[in-house]
Amino acid sequence: MAGIGLAILTMGILGESGLDIFLLIITVLVIAYSFVPTVLNS
Repeated sequence: MAGIGLAILTMGILGESGLDIFLLIITVLVIAYSFVPTVLNS
């Protein structure tokens, strides 16, 4: 959750360009959560 808060803060500082960073972070988190179970089970 802290990462999301940081992303929102960054988005507020950078304005529209911050939206791309926010979406990038969300994408990375989604990919990470997708791979974590696989890594833990191996």
